Amino acid sequence: INIEVYKELIVNAYGDSVCYGDIDGNIRVEVVQGTEPYSYLWETEETTPSISGLGEGIYQVRVEDANACVKNIDVVVFMTENCNYHVFLPNIFSPNGDGINDKLYVRGKGFESLKFRIYDRWGNEMFESTDKEIGWDGTNAGKKVAAGVYVYYVAVKYFDGTEIVKEGNVSVSY
Repeated sequence: INIEVYKELIVNAYGDSVCYGDIDGNIRVEVVQGTEPYSYLWETEETTPSISGLGEGIYQVRVEDANACVKNIDVVVFMTENCNYHVFLPNIFSPNGDGINDKLYVRGKGFESLKFRIYDRWGNEMFESTDKEIGWDGTNAGKKVAAGVYVYYVAVKYFDGTEIVKEGNVSVSY
């Protein structure tokens, strides 16, 4: 009788920590030993060695190698108190339809709510949003705005209760 012994499937897992309320955590698994190719199945139905956009919690992944050796792993994304809350806007964007920097988004970490407004040089409101996933596409009333400098106003409330207001200029360039 011949008995074939396969290499043990050994997998390491790495999870981020997130600030209260954030969903920007990442997890990745790394196969240290096994037989390629490997397959991954997360409880979220994703099939890659890493997943992102996660909040605090426990996430399960099933890793299988070519010999049908399986490891089921729970990976924890912790909440941390050491948060570097911040808000950021670029000073230029190009809504020219090339798929690169076509929208202006408020970016940052740790904000629970926001008010984002764009004004032209005469103080006319061009755009308003309260959702960080909705960016300005360089239009007003359905028409492209002229290339030039516009004023932004952002009011942010962080998860720790702190509120800030940031004002500045952004250039629209085609």
